[in-house]
Amino acid sequence: MSISEDQFFRMGRRNIHYELIGSILLPLSLAACSQEPATDDVGGRQSVDFTTYLSRSTSAEATTGSTQSAVASAVSRASTRATTPYYNIETANDLRLTGFGVTAYTTGETDYAAGKMEYLPNFMYNQRVTYDPASSSWGYAPLVYWPEGKTSFFAYAPYQQDASERLTAMNGSTSFPGGNSHQGDPTVTYSVAEDPTKSVDLLWATNTEGLPWLNQVKPTVSSRLTFYFRHALAKVNLQAEYVLEKGTEEDSKAAANTLVLIDSIYVEGDEYLPSTATLSLDNTTASSPLWSQPSGKVKVAIGASALNSLYASASVSDADAFKKLRSEGGGLPMILNGGADKATDILSSMSTPAGNATTAALMLIPSSATSSTTATVRVTVVYTLVSYDENLIYNNPQYLVFTRHQRVSGSCTFSDGLVAGRVYSVRLKIGLHALRFQVDADNWQEPVGFSPAVYPWTTGDGSDEDLTIDNNN
Repeated sequence: MSISEDQFFRMGRRNIHYELIGSILLPLSLAACSQEPATDDVGGRQSVDFTTYLSRSTSAEATTGSTQSAVASAVSRASTRATTPYYNIETANDLRLTGFGVTAYTTGETDYAAGKMEYLPNFMYNQRVTYDPASSSWGYAPLVYWPEGKTSFFAYAPYQQDASERLTAMNGSTSFPGGNSHQGDPTVTYSVAEDPTKSVDLLWATNTEGLPWLNQVKPTVSSRLTFYFRHALAKVNLQAEYVLEKGTEEDSKAAANTLVLIDSIYVEGDEYLPSTATLSLDNTTASSPLWSQPSGKVKVAIGASALNSLYASASVSDADAFKKLRSEGGGLPMILNGGADKATDILSSMSTPAGNATTAALMLIPSSATSSTTATVRVTVVYTLVSYDENLIYNNPQYLVFTRHQRVSGSCTFSDGLVAGRVYSVRLKIGLHALRFQVDADNWQEPVGFSPAVYPWTTGDGSDEDLTIDNNN
């Protein structure tokens, strides 16, 4: 059962949270917005190719022309292998700037059914849909009309004109345009970024019940098809702090003149965290992405360019740089063993497409791609201790002592695997002889009360796992 947009916003917050958590409400108009009876512009039941049937109305042509905004052009230019942007789609405004792609199939009187290898995308194929701020509406060009018979719609975001570093294939073709000859469900192949600053959030669209818009017929009055975009990946934030194993006065004094800075972090997943997999836009379980064809293992290498400069060892080269960094609050927070948590985000500051501040994160393919309910990552942290002593005038550089390339490693197991649409905060508790983990699964943000509405990522169980891992250099 579907609901109208007005009914949706009259529903209570609790009911909305239950049905649409982790989704973005997005109205897409596939016909004129008046409530007049729809006329048969096609005049038959044959399938309509959007490159063939154009609007016959001068006013409609002007409207569709306005949807080709400068924003859409910028997104198109960004869709190359050389320049993959960091897309963290948190709000409707972010989605308005990335746009989305629609593929649609018309099947006459026959129902579209998942898994059948006989359908071609004969109504729309990777049709770019963009937001026009001037008219506050979504649109596309050329405009097409409802055919007779049944039509099924699928969508993903962010829109890509062709293959990129993250979205590597559409319908099995590394040339996105070449995928229009693919028979079967529409798919997008995703590759995990080895550098978190090049991560891309991937979303797919459903109806109000969390399933694709299948077998829709031409409405008797003009209406809107409403897409609900959901996160197909799991998001992992990295935080860190340094744990002092002893709490003596001498340790505290030394800590006051010492910065703990990260050289690099290496993350490697087990066989249940693939580096590449294929997402079907025709999910068969409500609100759950349908992943298949997993391959490889996740490997992420985080160097100075992906670290917040406040916590990167590359930020200190001499005493002046040390003093400056310390005055800015640099260096990992230090706590006594068993003390209150002070972990902080350690990856680079980034911006969402709409310009909101955020932090780089790992966007990982969920464990469901491998049909597993567990997943493990191996994490290695290489760090440097930098101490300042005014008596060390003859040191090179002056006053500084570097204890370089300390290494701690450990394994962190997610007992329920990584779940799509869930955000995880993995806190690295770094010490001289051990690396401990604390994992929190929680909401990403509170709901935003406007249309289109944005809802938080799926709530985790909120449990904290504090696992002590022996040092393994």
